[in-house]
Order: sequence, then C-alpha cells, then structure tokens
Amino acid sequence: MFTKTASAGRAFLALCMAAGIVCQAGPAGKQSSSQTAATGGQQTAPEACAAAAAAAPGSAAVPDSGENAAKTVTVYYFHTSLRCHTCTLMEALTKEAVEEDFAREVKSGRVVFKAVNVEEKGNEHFVERYRLHTKSVIVSVSSGDSEKSWKNLDQIWMKVRGTPEEFKRYIRSGVRDVLG
Repeated sequence: MFTKTASAGRAFLALCMAAGIVCQAGPAGKQSSSQTAATGGQQTAPEACAAAAAAAPGSAAVPDSGENAAKTVTVYYFHTSLRCHTCTLMEALTKEAVEEDFAREVKSGRVVFKAVNVEEKGNEHFVERYRLHTKSVIVSVSSGDSEKSWKNLDQIWMKVRGTPEEFKRYIRSGVRDVLG
C-alpha cells in the first residue's frame, strides 16, 4: 500500500525485500531467465504488485454534475519517491504511448499525461480516491472541472514483463476505451 512518507516507503521496500520480493528488471523491464534463476524462484516486485493491484477494485463512475463541457482524458502514472528501474520504465512507456499515439489529442488538450508522486504534499488524496496500492496507471475522464469516471489499468505489472510495444499497446487500448 502507498505510504505518506519517504521513510515509510523505504520501510515498505525493506519489508518486501525481507519477504523475498525483489525487483530484478532488465532491459525494457523484462526479467531475464538468468535474473529469474538469480532470484531463486522468489516472487518479483511485478508479480507481487500485480497481485496487490488485482485485489483492488479497478474503476468507478463519479456522479454527474450536469455540466456539458468537452470531455478531457487524463492519464495518470502514480508513483512514490522510491522507484526501481521497472517503475521508471512504466512511466516512460506510458508517457510515450500517450504522446505518440494521441499526439493530436495531447496538442488540443483533450488528452493529458501526468506523473504524480503520491508522497508529495497535496497528492495524498489520490491514494484514497483511486484506491491505490502500488504504482498505477489511472485513466480519468473529466468534463469541465468534474471527474465523470476513471479506470485503473491494473495489468501494467504483468504487461511490463513483456515487450515495450505490448505495454504501450495495453495503455493505448485503455485510453481508446474511454475516448470512445
């Protein structure tokens, strides 16, 4: 679960390491067979975090405020201060997918990418709002100043273990689903 302080984040990482959860991401965030062997069969951070993400509900509708403003899609990548290679890779690939495949929508302001550190002051509310338990990609739909719905792309930890293109395809699909 996300914590509110960097020291608590380091404590969480130490707890994960003590429990045998390791992040052994290689190039493009994919765990190599030698890295798998090196972990001695231990559960990796992507597997552990995927399990945590799967346990959390993934989306919600927000009551309509009656505003008819244009729809804006915000693609959030939520993270903490303490980050591994896989975490930074997911952010980079998410940003690439959004900026490359939705360039026209980004330019018009209809689609926005935001990386948010939930440990920074003022960002703590996102943890409860989106029921965050790990690094996450949330696609939020707003109209005017009101959020209408959101979706947790809860398979990012599994998809990052594949190729970068598979990961970006998953992000693109999630954004297209809400763009309509």
